[in-house]
Amino acid sequence: MEQAQSVTTDRRDPHLRKGLHWVATVTVFMIVLVACGSGANIYGAARSPDGISIELSVGACNADLSLDVVETPESVTVKVTAQNEDTGSACADKYFFDLSEPLGERILIDGSDGEVLDVQIDEALGD
Repeated sequence: MEQAQSVTTDRRDPHLRKGLHWVATVTVFMIVLVACGSGANIYGAARSPDGISIELSVGACNADLSLDVVETPESVTVKVTAQNEDTGSACADKYFFDLSEPLGERILIDGSDGEVLDVQIDEALGD
């Protein structure tokens, strides 16, 4: 009596397999990249009288900070990422940057948590 043999073959398109492998590789890379930096809390914001210069008070003591800014006609979203964060000290750093257009009536949003930031006018900024 002959026994039936089960043979499994991968019938997926080789291009699909390469694509899935690429997606998995990129996903792992993004997870590692996010783990290396964390969104820093923004505790305060100020703008220059002309609305171009922005100062953020960031809860990341002596960390290497990077900033992502997305400007739209209605809002400015900022996300500060802290690398090498010093968690042993409780202090805030200041982060300064300029917008391409004055803040005007646009709202300033913390990209880490989606909170709308209260922006004060600082006469000393932009000098």
